Amino acid sequence: MAVTLKQLAARAGVSIPTASLILNGKGQRYSEATRAKVLAVAAELRYRPNASARAIRQNRFNAAALLFREEQSFLPADLMRGAIHALGERQMHLVLDEMTLAEIEAEGAYTPRLLQQLCVDGLIVHHAKVIARGVQDMIRAQGIPAVWLHQCDEVDAVYPDDELAVHDCTTALLAAGHTRIAYLTFHPDTERRGYSSDLDRLAGYRSAMTAAGLEPQVMRRPHDNQVLYAGESSRDQRIAAARDLLKAQRPTAVLTRSTQELVPLLMAASELGIAVGSELLVITVEERLFSHAGVPVTTLVQPMHAIGAAAVEMLLAKIDAPDQPQPSRAIPYGGPRGAPLLGPPS
Repeated sequence: MAVTLKQLAARAGVSIPTASLILNGKGQRYSEATRAKVLAVAAELRYRPNASARAIRQNRFNAAALLFREEQSFLPADLMRGAIHALGERQMHLVLDEMTLAEIEAEGAYTPRLLQQLCVDGLIVHHAKVIARGVQDMIRAQGIPAVWLHQCDEVDAVYPDDELAVHDCTTALLAAGHTRIAYLTFHPDTERRGYSSDLDRLAGYRSAMTAAGLEPQVMRRPHDNQVLYAGESSRDQRIAAARDLLKAQRPTAVLTRSTQELVPLLMAASELGIAVGSELLVITVEERLFSHAGVPVTTLVQPMHAIGAAAVEMLLAKIDAPDQPQPSRAIPYGGPRGAPLLGPPS
């Protein structure tokens, strides 16, 4: 039978509030001997706090859920670490739950398990671009505090400041003497639909080039998203697109939207005998430092840990005031990492 806090306190010869404060790391007011006694009794009795009883008393579960798409491959470890660490500082924990693509496309016909039964204090919804608006409306209608990641809404969202990061990187290349700076993307140039990173990166590049009086050199393939990203044939298409860019525009620096464009670019440069690093600077955006076979690539590392922590901070504010919208936050990147941003070859 589980030991209660009342039994532990009686065994240690202290009051229940005293035992509770000491066990929760807030017993600094008590002597070292008292703290040691309580902790020793807790270890002897193998005491574990009753989270269910605490939830009933506080009307809080001290838990937040990260909701994501089942088929989603992009769930950065640093994002979860940032959220876990921020929650841990507040004696809270993180729960994971997923939705399948069929459930997402049901446009509100499906209710996430976490909303079918009350077991968390709020939601952090990852990659909201693939969560149907009907599901979002349902979550809001349920009155569940929620924060949306990687979604450029005016309120209740946390996302990386992609536009500023790429703008500053392009500006640094210009300051180093580059004028033939290209941008390689295989992503469709469509209107903004919630998720903003792809378009924001491109906007940052374009604004820096335009401010310098230079024509942006954007290379993309005139195919739809399905053709570019699915099937074995897309590999050859991507390499061909990168090869066309390098042959036609002969840039001294290329920024790639992500590693989906980076790898074909590196293969095309190798085919053409262009030395990456000395003859061509290559910059990409990725969740961690790109390092492969010693190829000198500069990486704009996404601030995933900070995004996770900021999402928790915003969610806690929403838990305290569920009806109060929170201003969205764009989280800044750190500086470029990896290969230095050198000047163009002489």
